[in-house]
Amino acid sequence: MPEKGVIMEKLTCFKAYDIRGKLGEELNEDIAWRIGRAYGEYLKPQTIVLAATCA
Repeated sequence: MPEKGVIMEKLTCFKAYDIRGKLGEELNEDIAWRIGRAYGEYLKPQTIVLAATCA
């Protein structure tokens, strides 16, 4: 869990239709956690389905 009160730098991982970026540079565990947390807080979903593309 990230520290409270930490100011984030400008995020470059948000594109027009998705979220993507270089792992460890534009995307990391902290950013993924914050995006997921914000999604849950905003939508308050009852069920969540996650998907990933494996190359």
